[in-house]
Amino acid sequence: MPCGLYSPFFLRLARVSLAENPVWTPLVTFLGLVTCSVPLLLKADLLKALSAFAKSRDIASTLWYYVEMAQVIPTAPSTSKFPQRGIHTDLEEVESRSEEYPVSRGFLELLNALVEVDVPLHLGAPNRTPGIDPYVKFVVESVLMKSHSRAYKKSSDKWQICELAVKFLHKLLMRYEPAVGDIQHRERDAPQQPGYSVLVAMLQDSPLLKMILYLIEESVRHFDEYVDFPERKACERTALSCLNIFNRCIQMQEIFLEMVRSEGSSLRVTSLGTLLLGVNQRTNRPDHMLKIAKFVSYGSEYMPDHAVEAASILAFVASIPSAQQQLLALFTEEPNDVIIRHGIVEILDDAFENEEQGRKVKLCLLKMLQQGVNLPHPSLVHFLLGFSIQKPLQKSQLQNPGVYGTPKNCLHSLLNILDENLKGLVDAAVVMEGYKLLHVILSHGTMSYPVLRFLKGNLRNFLVRHGEALPFSASPTMEQQNSTAHLLLCIAIDIRVSSLRGSTSQAQKLASVIFTSERTVDIADGEAGQRRDAGISNLLSRTFASITGMPFVSRPRVLALLDSVDVSQLAVPIPELELFDLGQLQSLLKECEMPSEDGGPSVVNVRHLQRRVERELSALEGTMALAQRQAIMQEFKIILKYSIEANGVKQQMWTRRCFIDSWRQLIETILLSTTNYSNDILVQIIQEVLRKCVQDSASQELNQPLCGLLVIAVTSLRVQAMKKQESELTDSLVAFLDERRTDLLSEIGMSPSALRVILKGIVEWILKTGPSAQRIRINLYTALIGCLRLSAVNPSRDSRGLGGGITAGLQAIGVETVLEYGDSFLSALFRDSASGHDVQRMLALSLLDTIISQAPIGPVASYAAKHGYIRHLLDILSGLDESLISLVCQELSVMAMKYLQLYSSIMSFFTRMAMTSRGSQLLLDCNLLGRLSEMNAFSHRPQAGTMDEYAFLSSPFHRFQEILFPAFSLCLAMLSGLGSEHRIIREQVLGFLLAHSETISSILRSGQTLNDLHHLEELSLLTNVISKATNIEVIHKGADGTNEIRDQIERLQTICLSLLPAYVPTDVAIDRVLRFSGVEDDPNSNIARHKATSMYLQVCLNLLNIVMNMTADGTRIYSRTVFTASFTMADFGAAFTGTRPQTTRSVALGVVVNIISAAAKRLKTTEVARDTLSRKLEVVESLPVDEINQFVSKMISEGSSISEKREAARQTLTKVVESQVVEITQCRFILEVSLVLLWKHMEAFVSTNDTMNASRLNISFDASFRFKEDITHYLDETFYKQVEEASKVSGTAGKPDDFNLLFIRRIRKIAQG
Repeated sequence: MPCGLYSPFFLRLARVSLAENPVWTPLVTFLGLVTCSVPLLLKADLLKALSAFAKSRDIASTLWYYVEMAQVIPTAPSTSKFPQRGIHTDLEEVESRSEEYPVSRGFLELLNALVEVDVPLHLGAPNRTPGIDPYVKFVVESVLMKSHSRAYKKSSDKWQICELAVKFLHKLLMRYEPAVGDIQHRERDAPQQPGYSVLVAMLQDSPLLKMILYLIEESVRHFDEYVDFPERKACERTALSCLNIFNRCIQMQEIFLEMVRSEGSSLRVTSLGTLLLGVNQRTNRPDHMLKIAKFVSYGSEYMPDHAVEAASILAFVASIPSAQQQLLALFTEEPNDVIIRHGIVEILDDAFENEEQGRKVKLCLLKMLQQGVNLPHPSLVHFLLGFSIQKPLQKSQLQNPGVYGTPKNCLHSLLNILDENLKGLVDAAVVMEGYKLLHVILSHGTMSYPVLRFLKGNLRNFLVRHGEALPFSASPTMEQQNSTAHLLLCIAIDIRVSSLRGSTSQAQKLASVIFTSERTVDIADGEAGQRRDAGISNLLSRTFASITGMPFVSRPRVLALLDSVDVSQLAVPIPELELFDLGQLQSLLKECEMPSEDGGPSVVNVRHLQRRVERELSALEGTMALAQRQAIMQEFKIILKYSIEANGVKQQMWTRRCFIDSWRQLIETILLSTTNYSNDILVQIIQEVLRKCVQDSASQELNQPLCGLLVIAVTSLRVQAMKKQESELTDSLVAFLDERRTDLLSEIGMSPSALRVILKGIVEWILKTGPSAQRIRINLYTALIGCLRLSAVNPSRDSRGLGGGITAGLQAIGVETVLEYGDSFLSALFRDSASGHDVQRMLALSLLDTIISQAPIGPVASYAAKHGYIRHLLDILSGLDESLISLVCQELSVMAMKYLQLYSSIMSFFTRMAMTSRGSQLLLDCNLLGRLSEMNAFSHRPQAGTMDEYAFLSSPFHRFQEILFPAFSLCLAMLSGLGSEHRIIREQVLGFLLAHSETISSILRSGQTLNDLHHLEELSLLTNVISKATNIEVIHKGADGTNEIRDQIERLQTICLSLLPAYVPTDVAIDRVLRFSGVEDDPNSNIARHKATSMYLQVCLNLLNIVMNMTADGTRIYSRTVFTASFTMADFGAAFTGTRPQTTRSVALGVVVNIISAAAKRLKTTEVARDTLSRKLEVVESLPVDEINQFVSKMISEGSSISEKREAARQTLTKVVESQVVEITQCRFILEVSLVLLWKHMEAFVSTNDTMNASRLNISFDASFRFKEDITHYLDETFYKQVEEASKVSGTAGKPDDFNLLFIRRIRKIAQG
């Protein structure tokens, strides 16, 4: 049969017509002739004709059956006494003798054609074990393994046969998907899928693996001669198929090895990477990878397809950490180091004739470099990138090619690719992987610095030039967006590293590139049309010119980058199917999802999906199913199309998310690392973010990274304003949460309209997001709190007339703008405060706190009371009782602290409400104090313990104080909000104290033995509450009702009175407290000393106020005496030794005299110290270094510059002077109360003229007489002069305090008789 006869069979119609002709029956006839004794060339042509028939799927299935039945290759046992003959016999006896192999080539072509179309799993059943393993065995053992030992008349025949055999094995592997059933069937001697045996052989040190490696080695030997030879094309195709086999095995081996391990199979397989690193038996060297790597050097001009496959194998082996030393030793020995590195560099630099092939090989090499960057040093990738493999990475000196003999390396090629991209000459996908590789290198801890130094010095500031080219396109593709994202991250890394290393000029230069104007926007474009949308978007757009002072068409580069990304939600409509169930379809798609190699989203493996559906279709049985097969196939095509579109949407959304996240990270890095930006650009960024995110079509997934940027931007505005206002260094987080620093809006040049637009945008964004978007709301609440605090009023500035009207107006604008949204906003706010994530609840409460602090409480309080949110928060508070008890009594985890934080947030909100009379009344009506009285957490006061300053969690005692202190602050706020005359609030506060009387008594008794500042603060708060809550009305109401309440109140007052001798504000007593509390060891001892002193004075003042309340008896004001008529003072220092507290009658009036003397002395000395420090504060810039070091901590003193020390000293001096002002005020009040007490007791004791009066005052006539004699001895002129001098300090405008002088005159008059 002539060869041209079978050419028409390639036409599908001709194939089907001839194969189905009942007269000719060509398939049976041709196979019959093949099994007969006919000339070899005729057999070869017949087999080629059958391979043409096999190109049709329907014919291929039948042809497999005919081939098996004809026993072209003996596959089943025979009962004949004659030996079975077939193609195997022709190969061994005829073709080998003639040294020509046309039949073998024809049969291999037939097998390749059949495998390409269909491989029946049950072929040969039931006569033998089903499968095509006999055919695979024939190809491997009889053809491929013996190919190098046979003689050939034409040398090209060898490579043609090897090509067909290897291609057959590769096609089997391509059709194979690892399955657990194959491993299980092996144990039961059941059939496996085609390709299973090939994969197992390739993962073992088998003859097949050695043969494949031998073919690669032989082909490399021919190619290294660089001489053309007749069989070159066949040799190239054989080598390519061998490389394809390796790559396919690499793709499947991880899944297959995991299956073998999980099944506990006895099958022994090894990773292909380990086998490729094994010893070559022909050279006795582990050089298999060197042979494979040489294909990369052939790729740019001769074999680009080989280069792609070889690069993939090299990337896999180079990613094995344990293989680095072996690969380095192999690739760095001469002359391999030059050949391999030059070959890879040449591929990265050269332009391929076939652009698709060039793109593939470059992408593969770039991915290989990305994978190897983070491997331990030294590694193959470090060598290829030009880093030294003898020295540490950070000490590598990178130079341009040719400088000091530096060879061109992959880093040079990478930077050339990226530079060419600025001219638009490089494929977008290659550029994307290039920027990604640069980002991976710069992200490396030790590689980044030498590379950044090289980019800045040797390449004319590479990142600045590329930053100036942004954005690459107004409507970028996904590859361009990814490229831009990685470039932005590279710039962010350079800014951060430059800032940390003190190279501020580079950081400022990069920041200015990002924030400078890039282009002009045509307002007639579609973007302008989008800006005309209703709502906040329209308002934001119209106010740009008025806010920034620049035309709207001018767009900074940072905003132009944001313009290039669309934040709208993308979705693929679900197809309407009649035969497939949508629920099962979604489950199937979920099962077919696979993770992305580059860390992207999981996408549907369309190939796997197609095979699964085809398997299901092939198993369909019945007439009905067969009739609907065509309709099923049509819907199946729709499903595949839907899967592809869904994958595209996922990839696109992921790309946008990465771009936005990179843009966010860059801006945050600039704001946190540099100061080269204006407040105007921050305002524009905030407004642009709000404009995009409040659109109805905006994606919540893309909004999430943008909302975090708002927090940093608002914080930066506040920090800038505080620096201008107070000129002090302040940590950004502390500055953001510090609500005392207010009136900042005018400092940053921000107009009220800009603030209004931003507030409206944030509130609309909050209302647009659902309750499920908790992370977004957390950031939005934080940003809104910062914006409101930007507009708050500083009363101290208003009192000096510094623009109080303006700031009050700004505050009104801020709060009114938020409250314009009425019940909808308050509903969302209160709902988030009562449910949801704990952080969201705390921030919602904090936002309510901020709103109440800046606006009348009416709208918020009315809404909360009307809708029952206050009672709901009280229920939450009661529900936290058990959790709070466990915090104090048990060991806890970090997560358990959230209950304490939530409790603190609720109490802080209630305390803010209680600062107004209406808020206090609402809380009183809701029985807040009654709920607190019922909570048992306040009654579980643990023993005091020390806290490790390096411990993350505080001690149980300190945690209890964090529970107790907010309750005391709330009591004080309610007492202040409802006024001193409100009887019910006083009774409820006392009820709260008496409900936890054991805790209260324990705190008061511990006042005799102070351990640290926390005890002092605890006592200060408690005595303050007692002094404000106990008065004559409450005590005597208890007398009319039950004596128990009066007795308990008097008991508390008695304990407080016994504490008074321990808190005489002398220098000795205060120094003793400071020494016992460890303040002297505090790094900021200057501030800590004054804080402790202020608390000590406050305790003294509170105790005096309590004693003042005790002097009333309900009939005559201040008619009761509580001190004994003696000026002899007991040793109040004994209070610190833990002795038993004194009783009421054991406290002498001399304690008051000593308090007066000590307060007068401290008042005068503190005033002098304040004047001295105030003068130093004014001239702090000229103070000597030794004096500066006195006001800074040791850490700052040792490791900071002189300017930083002066700034720290200014802060310390400012705080110390403020503390001294507080101390002076406290001493003045102590002096006033003490003088009143002394006068009233002296008047009572001196007026005792008869026995009846003496008995009423619990004083004997003799004691009264002795008291009169001692007056002149203890109250001498020195005492009066000391008090009068102190009165001058406590007065105003240099005039003495008339109140003190009045009582001094009265006391002097009583003393003189």
